[in-house]
Formats: sequence, structure tokens, C-alpha cells
Amino acid sequence: MSADSYQIVQLLDERIQRMDELAVSLSLAAAAITACDIDSLEERIREQEKLCIAIRDLDARLESLQARRGSTQWDETLRIGMVRLREVQQRVKSLNSVHAELLRRSRRTVRALSRAYQSVSVEIYSNPARQTSQVEGRV
Repeated sequence: MSADSYQIVQLLDERIQRMDELAVSLSLAAAAITACDIDSLEERIREQEKLCIAIRDLDARLESLQARRGSTQWDETLRIGMVRLREVQQRVKSLNSVHAELLRRSRRTVRALSRAYQSVSVEIYSNPARQTSQVEGRV
């Protein structure tokens, strides 16, 4: 295996590791959403941003090496690495879709709760005399 091929394999392995970490982070973010743990969700989002930056950097380095190599022939090790990369990319894509759907549902829930709160708070707080008469009626 040539030196360029070896470097490409190393970068592919590193990219696969970062993608695995991204998959774990997406799963943990989904758990944070369902648990209403905003602090954990924000931490996962920061972690995902860092991982995406690292993956973009790896992609740029991979593209540079592949362009320098100029050959379309792939060693068996590279071929295996590419298969692994496609598998992890598919897993991350699926988890990302699940995460996006959870966020959409959460947004709808928050919107519904906000509207309910606003309608109740407007009714109660807009007419203090009415609130007093309701309390007297219960006594």
C-alpha cells in the first residue's frame, strides 16, 4: 500500500470514528429531548457542532490526498474503509432524521402549551375582579 493510500485509510478511520461519535451524540440528544433535559440537549448540540467541524476538516484533507493521488484504483483496505464509511453515514443520516422529527414534535408541543398558557393567563390576569369573584364563589 502506498503512503497516500495509508494516509487515506487513516483519515477514513478517523472520519468513521467522528461519525460514530456523532451518532452517539444524536442518540443522547434524542434522549435529552424526551426527558426535557435542556442543559443536556444544549451540551449535545455543542458537541455535534464540534464533530461536524472536525468531519469537514477531515473531508478537506481526504479530498486533497485523493486529488494528489490522482488514481481511481482502490486498494482493498480503502474499499473496506469506504464500505464502513457508507454504513456509518447511513446510520447518522437515520439518527439525524429521528432527531429532526423529535425537534419538530417538541416545537409543536411547546407551541400548544404556550397557547394554552396564554389563553389561561389572559383570562385570569386580565380581569382581577373576576378572579376574586371566582374565589368567593368557592368559599
